Formats: sequence, structure tokens, C-alpha cells
Amino acid sequence: MPFVERRLPLTGVAVAVLPVCLAVPWLSHLGVPDRGPSIWWSAPFLAVSAVLLTIAASIRLRRGLPTPRQRVAVLLPQVLLAITALFVLGPTTFAPVFTACTLLVLLPDPWAARGFLAVLAVEVLVLALRPESLVPVFSRIGHLLIAGLAVYATVRVAELALELSRTRASLADLAVARERTRVSRDLHDTLGQEITAIGLRADLAARLTREDPAAAAEHLAAIQRITESTMGTVRRVANGDWQPEFGEELRSAVALLTAAGIRYQLRFGAVVPAHAAETASWVVREAMTNVLKHSAARQVTLTTEDNEGWYRLTVHNDGAHPTTAAAIPPGSGQSGLAARLATLGGRLHASRVDRTCYRLTVEIPTTPPTSPTAPTASEVPR
Repeated sequence: MPFVERRLPLTGVAVAVLPVCLAVPWLSHLGVPDRGPSIWWSAPFLAVSAVLLTIAASIRLRRGLPTPRQRVAVLLPQVLLAITALFVLGPTTFAPVFTACTLLVLLPDPWAARGFLAVLAVEVLVLALRPESLVPVFSRIGHLLIAGLAVYATVRVAELALELSRTRASLADLAVARERTRVSRDLHDTLGQEITAIGLRADLAARLTREDPAAAAEHLAAIQRITESTMGTVRRVANGDWQPEFGEELRSAVALLTAAGIRYQLRFGAVVPAHAAETASWVVREAMTNVLKHSAARQVTLTTEDNEGWYRLTVHNDGAHPTTAAAIPPGSGQSGLAARLATLGGRLHASRVDRTCYRLTVEIPTTPPTSPTAPTASEVPR
């Protein structure tokens, strides 16, 4: 439930304010000697009319504009009550004021204003036909306008407060969803390479246990270092303060390829733009993880180049499995890369080349984007 509805029951506020606002013109007649007694006789009519108006305001604040059935259920007794008051108490009764205000609450624009003005016109006409001065006519016009403005302003302010509360709740939900997606994507992209490295080192250590115990022990020590580093990385990813570095990812990729016995070539034809360094780092990490997990590559080539305002990074390997998907499956690491690239206006293309080769290409504009991003959890107002 939104914050305003939990801490500040706006319907209750409206229920308390509406009768007070509408009682002002009624109480103004208590000081007139020839009107005081009849005012007290009209109290039951005004009380029932105020209850019906309060019900109408409550329906609108809780559920929005009422349905046709709800409008009839409230308006019909309100109109009948006003007509009865006119016949019993005369044209000076304030029951039609509640009817006009109920129309403002129940009907959508512009019918609400039209209904209110129609009741005002009928009131003025009935009072003008009486053989008295025009003072009651102008007084009734003023009272109707004041009451209508008070009711409409009260309901609209309450509606705007509720809409603001619901918008804030929606923004908070969106920020939480984005944060969950970020943590899930970062953990996937981060742990994928670390777990692959641990598996690779463990496999090498198992092979060298008898042939070269010293080399096996070295691989086991490397596994321990990777595990400790991974635990720290997981904590930093969860806190949102870990970012990969392009140079470090290249060094890590070279170390993994060397340990796996895979030849590699690095061809740098362009410097990664500052705003794209983090995303390019994720690309290198994901590409190397896929090479080690999903291919039997013997040669890997990483190329960077400047292509007419686009920074292009390509990773090519010669060991794609026949079952490797040609398209980017949803929920994969490459779909996460595509989402990262989309925030920079970049694009990703991954496909098999011939039967055994696989190429991953990303292109990022050399100029940073200017479009705003959605709020994070810490940016949502409390």
C-alpha cells in the first residue's frame, strides 16, 4: 500500500473537511433573525446530504471516477433529497448545494462543470421568481461557488497526493527491479570467468598430480587465490562498487588462455573510449569465459579498431561447437552484454563463421550518450 495511504488516510481527511467547508454558508444564516429557526429544521436534510457527498468523495479517492451504477446509487437519493427539501423548506434550503457539489465529485470533466452550473442556474431561477430583493440570489451564487470550489479543491488535492504516492511507489519498484537485474547480471558475468578459471586450474592440477607435483601445487595455490579474490568481488558486486578494468581484463584473459594452452593474438587498432571502458571490459570477460566453457578453440584473436565514429571490438575463435547457437539466447551472458551496450547506444553481433569458427563483435559510439537513465533505488525520493 502506498506511503500516503498508510500514514495519511486522505479519504478520512476529505470526509472531515467536506462537511466543514459546506457548513460555512449554512452557519452564516444563523445570525439572521428570520432564518435561524428554519435553518435548524433543515439540519436533518443537510446531514443526510453531507453523508452522501462524503460517500461520493470516498469512492472517487479510493477507486477513481465512479462507475455509472455508483453514480446513480449516490446521485439519485441526493437529487430526491434536494427536491424534497425544496418543497418542505422552500427555495432557501442548502440541500441543492450538496447536490451540485456531488455532481462535481462524481462526474468526469466537462460534465461535472456543466452539472454544477445547471444546478446553479436552477437555484438562481427559483430564487429570482420570488417577490423579494435580489440579495438572496447573489448570496446563493456566492455560497454555491465557495462550496463548489472548496469541495473540488479538496478532492483534487487528495487525488494528486494519492497519484504522487503511487508514482513514487512505482518508481521504487522499478528501481528495485533494476537493482536486482544489475546484481544478477554482474554476478553472472563476474563469477562465470572465475568459476571457469577454478575448473581449468583444478583440471590441470589433477593431470599434473603424478607427473609434476610442483606444477600441480602451483595450480592449487592459484585456485586458492582466485577463490579469495572471488569472495571479495562478490561482496563488492552486491554493494555496487565493483567495476572491471579493461587492462586488467586483458591480462586476465591472456593468463587464462595461456593456462589452457590456447594461442592468442591481440591487435589494437584503436583506444577504448573512456565512457565505454567498463562495457568493453565486460565484453572481454564474457568472450573469454565463452571460449573456455563452450568451445574447443586453439586460436583466439582479439581486435580493436575505429570504424567511422564507432569503437569496434571483435573476438574470434576457431573452435565453435556445432551446437553453439547462432543467435543470442535470452538470459545468456551475451544478452546481458546486449543490455549493457544498449545504454550506450551500442550493438552486438555474434554468429558462427564457417563451421568451426565463432565471432563476437560489439560496436560502441565513440561519443557518450546524452539520454537520461531510469532512477536507481538510492535516487527514489523517500
